[in-house]
Amino acid sequence: MAAFGTWLILGPARLIKTITAIPKNANAISTAMGKAPTPELQIEVELRKMFPLPFFPARKLYVKPEEIILPFPIAPPPAKNLTPADLRQIRLEEEEEKRKYREYDNNHIMTRPFRYASQEFFLLFKAIGRTWHREGFVKVGVKGSNYKMDVTGGWALDGGRALDRLVKLKSSF
Repeated sequence: MAAFGTWLILGPARLIKTITAIPKNANAISTAMGKAPTPELQIEVELRKMFPLPFFPARKLYVKPEEIILPFPIAPPPAKNLTPADLRQIRLEEEEEKRKYREYDNNHIMTRPFRYASQEFFLLFKAIGRTWHREGFVKVGVKGSNYKMDVTGGWALDGGRALDRLVKLKSSF
């Protein structure tokens, strides 16, 4: 039981909360030319607090984009080339499905709690599985140290393509 408890307690250790690209010297003003120099890009990696202690801020790392290594691209591979007519047809079909689901949901009010309870139990069991198996996390190298990043439950700008363009990709580190 001690081993299982340790496994659960150390789960949030070294977990990345946010990754933000910020300019390094955006506020510096060059007095010689009267204009600001071109800002250098740096990445702010904010780590999630392992223990929720008040008055202690989360740890932040400021690194160059070259110092972050991803094992594989976060963005999914591009889909097959679809014509604008195909994309429009797919969008119309999705909107029709959403309309039918909303209509069904509004017409069957008495069974709504059971449908949503089923969805919530499914999400609960998926979360328990993620807790025990650590699935959905990717090891990210930052300045030679390994951290964990959630790739299934998180949000990424442009589907992850923005991060893929900034950092290095490496198969193993």
